[in-house]
Amino acid sequence: MIHPDVFEATPQTPMAAWVVAWEKRMQHLNTVGVPWHHHMLFPGCELNSYTNNWVLVFEDPESSKPLVECFASKPSSELVTIERLYWAQR
Repeated sequence: MIHPDVFEATPQTPMAAWVVAWEKRMQHLNTVGVPWHHHMLFPGCELNSYTNNWVLVFEDPESSKPLVECFASKPSSELVTIERLYWAQR
């Protein structure tokens, strides 16, 4: 996890549609006080079924299936967006 004291500046490029959807859902969960969490799996991690990719997983407690996105390179700006919301949970 990225500690909130070391967040990068907000990215200036448009976010992918999935990031916008995840962000909206995470904000809603934060507003209603439902805790959620996420994972970032590295390439080669034994828990990563997408062996050669970086993977972000969003576990929404009100959904039966986690949301998963795969990347060829480290999803740094996406992770910052997610972790800002993670650390903002009450």
